[in-house]
Amino acid sequence: MDIKSTSRATGKRRIRRGKTSRSPYSMSANRFWVTQGAAFNPIMFSSTLAPVLLNSGTTGTLSTSTALTPTISQFTEYSALSGLWSEVKLIACRVEFSPKTQTLNAATLQDSMYIGTRADVTAASSPSAPTGAQFVENLQNPKVISTYGVRPYMYYMSVPRDLDYSAISNDAPATPTPYAGSPGSVFVYATNLSTNSTNYFSCVLTAVWQLRMRV
Repeated sequence: MDIKSTSRATGKRRIRRGKTSRSPYSMSANRFWVTQGAAFNPIMFSSTLAPVLLNSGTTGTLSTSTALTPTISQFTEYSALSGLWSEVKLIACRVEFSPKTQTLNAATLQDSMYIGTRADVTAASSPSAPTGAQFVENLQNPKVISTYGVRPYMYYMSVPRDLDYSAISNDAPATPTPYAGSPGSVFVYATNLSTNSTNYFSCVLTAVWQLRMRV
């Protein structure tokens, strides 16, 4: 509030009130003002899955389409969360690929491994595992790494920014909803590897969701 003198002779002063901005959440005249579209009681939550091992098969191929998905129901906190919140949407997801063949002998075969995101599937929809590098190279955010790496590689899943909320009990249904919930899966493919079921990577998936609407 600014106070400005209007006359030096009389000493009278006039009060000039400045403009005040209205907060999206403010009390004024016993009324609760809310910005249109403001979301109530949402929270951000993050969790990590137990490590997933990627092994080569008897034909020297490493391939997966459902082992690395951000479906919230597969995380240990799901039971408690579903008792408190009724809607969820995925915000971000990443997978850390830690190589496991550094200590193996030189006879272990190595090659390139292809990683990509497919948003129109879920683990429940049972997508077929990729059968060639081209099936992964044409996915979203494709990456190529070596199976003979030394340091962990962090892969960031491609997540749409404008996802809608879905029921927490059905965030990744058998009929995929790539526009809502926790859609998508990280696809992996490599070939020309050792044929004795060698463990090439240990993968740790971390996801972040937003939950809202108390049960």
